[in-house]
Amino acid sequence: MKIFRVISIIILTIFALNTELFAQSVFPVKITLEQKTLRKLSAFKERVAIGLGDITAGQVPVRIEDVENNKSLLDSISVKLYEHMSFQYEGKKYYLQIVALRNFPLGSDDNADILVTDQEKDFVAIPVKPTPIEK
Repeated sequence: MKIFRVISIIILTIFALNTELFAQSVFPVKITLEQKTLRKLSAFKERVAIGLGDITAGQVPVRIEDVENNKSLLDSISVKLYEHMSFQYEGKKYYLQIVALRNFPLGSDDNADILVTDQEKDFVAIPVKPTPIEK
């Protein structure tokens, strides 16, 4: 009986020390990012950053960087609204989708809403305009 108690305490201690076993996924994450900026993501403990270029003609150049190791995870690629791409980080696949683009006629407040997730099922569906019914 005593050995069972010791083993139980050891197992509980191992689980308590390894908080990642109990951690829930922080994804999906939606962020708003201004054009021509680079932002570290708290979902990746500030180790991954997303950068946007100039929002023009319904698309924006996007790049993803591993800032801790100073390496590109996704070279700059032009992405349109609702398009998505994937990238690898620490052996796991992640996805990024542009869910809103705001390109104002004047000023530098242009920005995009970006969804970052670890599951494809989290993508935002492309809105479809209803087709009018002919009478």
